[in-house]
Amino acid sequence: MMKSSNLLDEILQIIHAVKDDEIALKKILDFLDDEICISEEEEIHLSEKYNEVVREIAGSIDSGLICYLNPDTLETDEFPQELLSEIFDEEPEDVLEDLNLKYTQWDKFITIEPLESSESFEMMEKFVSQLIDSKFKTQLTNALNNRKPFANF
Repeated sequence: MMKSSNLLDEILQIIHAVKDDEIALKKILDFLDDEICISEEEEIHLSEKYNEVVREIAGSIDSGLICYLNPDTLETDEFPQELLSEIFDEEPEDVLEDLNLKYTQWDKFITIEPLESSESFEMMEKFVSQLIDSKFKTQLTNALNNRKPFANF
């Protein structure tokens, strides 16, 4: 078995041998990008068929709705998060029946709930910390530190 330093020497020799050949260097770079490089945050690519349902669910949870997704049909159902506490104050079956929710008829579903305020605030703080534009960063930091941070962000 070859030591890593020997392997590195061989790789560098290959790169050195083609250092003036733009096409060969591009092939090496493409190979490294495709096969070797490990991204810290792997980008997720959704199939086109999911784009509309993802937009719909994102809008709904942004509005404070709990969403249900049928993974087989991509059908969605939703209701306001505030009703959740009401359901548990009364008999859950009675309230659910009155709401006539589609998801209660599905064999399987995925529940997607809005973030808690603290989770949303933390996401906004992380976003601000990653900004390069100092003027914009300052504006958003001020929005987070003043009254009504969600409305002013």
